[in-house]
Amino acid sequence: MTKQLSVVFFAALWTLFAEGNEIQLYGIKGKSVQLLCDVPVSEPPVVEWSDMVYTSDTNPSMIFQSENNPHFRIASTHENRDNYVVHRNFALTIDLLDLDLDPGLYMCRSTVDGITHERHYYLTVGDPPICTGDVHLFEGNSTTLACELEYSGQKPSLQWFRDGEEVESVDEYEIRLAKKVISVLATANHDQTKYTCSMSLGQHTEDCSLVLDVKYLVRDLRLTPAKEKFRVGDELQCSAKGNPAPSVSLLPSLLPVHAKSGPGWTTLSISQKWEGQRVNMQCTASNTLGSVTEIQSSNLTIHVSAPRKSHTTTPGSVIEKSHAFQHHIKPSSTAQPPFVRREKDQTKSGGHHKKPHHQQHHHLTTAPTLTEDEFPDEDNENIPVRIPVTQKTTRDKLEPPESKKVDLKDTQVSKNSGSPGVAGAKSVQSETSRADQTNNLSLFSSVIFVLFNLILTIY
Repeated sequence: MTKQLSVVFFAALWTLFAEGNEIQLYGIKGKSVQLLCDVPVSEPPVVEWSDMVYTSDTNPSMIFQSENNPHFRIASTHENRDNYVVHRNFALTIDLLDLDLDPGLYMCRSTVDGITHERHYYLTVGDPPICTGDVHLFEGNSTTLACELEYSGQKPSLQWFRDGEEVESVDEYEIRLAKKVISVLATANHDQTKYTCSMSLGQHTEDCSLVLDVKYLVRDLRLTPAKEKFRVGDELQCSAKGNPAPSVSLLPSLLPVHAKSGPGWTTLSISQKWEGQRVNMQCTASNTLGSVTEIQSSNLTIHVSAPRKSHTTTPGSVIEKSHAFQHHIKPSSTAQPPFVRREKDQTKSGGHHKKPHHQQHHHLTTAPTLTEDEFPDEDNENIPVRIPVTQKTTRDKLEPPESKKVDLKDTQVSKNSGSPGVAGAKSVQSETSRADQTNNLSLFSSVIFVLFNLILTIY
């Protein structure tokens, strides 16, 4: 029993200690905030809300009383009654927070069995931050950017950032005015740079930003890609930096069909009319600041070659059939030499094999090879097209695919030896003669052996 009374006693002391502490509460001007009355409540409840704001006297101003107030009406004597609402759980909502009417001390009281329980709130209200300063500058000018806000209560925290990176600033706080400033020396690198001021007030965070607009003359003229060899259909871009955005031209120009452009850049598609030629490209950019005009130009001589061809194959195309044939005729260690077919007549006449006339020549067939210029045109894949080449063409030449070399054992066929069919026929005829001689010798030896055995048997 004694232990239970001790627990109740210490719990009551802790409740009174917690109720006596002020709770820091923060709000942003024009928004709303809610204060809870989380203290013991009797039945029927005896609850009231009052405040002591900075503009009032030292006596609390009554906001709400629950006794004889079933509709939870706000006290008609309070000057800010139109922005207060008390809910059924006795929580107080303050709408449209104001710097003069709302910051200060708020108290919720509840009486239970003659004991008064209180909850105190200390409310700070602040404006959203405002960023000011001259952002329209010429290169070399300096400017000061300021971030400031009015507040009532606890002082908020301010910090400047440049493109997300914190920058050093100077405090210039005044009474009820938080302010931080930074100094900027404008350069071309500061153009379109974003400066952000972040305000922290309790759990609230608000930002404001400024973007510098720095005027500077044209610079950083570029031709990309910076190379000399192009193909028909490739693109060449001329670009430059400046504010205002430079006027850019790329000559010889084929506007409007083959070119694209935007602020500070233009892109030209290499025309087929230039194939096989050396073309001098001139990139020019200019802009004007006041009475000063800056012009920059750059030249590039390019070599234009034929457009890239797609070497993809489709079923039935010349290239596809060529590849299929090459894979089909791979030599084997047990098979006859590739590309050679021998056919013998089974009828023997005079000890020699006689071949029909249409089999006198042994056919040597190789897979066709195509150079880059002989690949089929995309519009008609079945007709190989050779790109016409003039003496002015300087485009890179591609080596044709290597042809397969075939060794026919003792038979060698050269490209420059005339008809491959005739050469093959002669070599096969010589081999056939040697084979016939070998067969005749074997037959003669067999006859001699039989006769010798017969003579031994008789004698």
